[in-house]
Amino acid sequence: MKKILATLAALAVAGAMATSAFAATTLTGYEEYEGDWQGATFVDSEGTLINFVSTDYLEEYLDTGCSITLEFSYHTLAGQYFNRYMVAPGNANGWEKLYATDNSYIEGVPSPEMGLTDPTDENSQKKYDDGTYAAQYYFKPDGFLQLNPEADGTWVRDTLTFNISGECIQYLIDTRAENDDGSLWGGLIFQLYGMNISSLTIDAPVDFDENVGMNADPNAGAGEEDTGSDDNVQTGAEAGLALAGIALAGAAVVATKKNK
Repeated sequence: MKKILATLAALAVAGAMATSAFAATTLTGYEEYEGDWQGATFVDSEGTLINFVSTDYLEEYLDTGCSITLEFSYHTLAGQYFNRYMVAPGNANGWEKLYATDNSYIEGVPSPEMGLTDPTDENSQKKYDDGTYAAQYYFKPDGFLQLNPEADGTWVRDTLTFNISGECIQYLIDTRAENDDGSLWGGLIFQLYGMNISSLTIDAPVDFDENVGMNADPNAGAGEEDTGSDDNVQTGAEAGLALAGIALAGAAVVATKKNK
């Protein structure tokens, strides 16, 4: 019996470690809107303004890829919302849009085929009879992620999560530029139209429901709230903790605690 309990305890600890190998990093966005087509600015942990997310934050996810969660607000003119808002994840060295460079670099956002009647025409958006969009948000071929209003013209969505692949992180590392002192710089930028990013969180990749995100059928859930979360990958660890006993729960909580 002791051997069985010891085995269960070991499995629980291993499961907890497997689901919490990474500590999430959150960067605060600069509060003021800096103008259309500008790059987002963030404040790092030392209070320094930065205009790109360094590969230093991404390298630990090279083997797995990572998730990016954006919290954002909408800029208005004279109290009026824009007819659309856009954000483009890109390479800090050159500003190439990641999705346009290689659409496999990003997972969890509907493709142009889902959002547009004609993927070569960004104005040919798919709509249903009730006025809702087939994809409430989607990538355009040029690499900009476009957000649309609700059918009643309101803007509700204020957060978005997607994954970037390990290959994408490798691409950002390989294309870093050299400073005069020989050090390298590079990473992610976010070019904005009408939006302001209030926070950005880098974490382990999430599992997207098959009906959310990159799905060939826009009737199957495109535009719904992202349901991918760490809950799915934590299930095994939580079950193991239940079997091993409450004593291990504290260790699991510590292991999964996020760094701000």
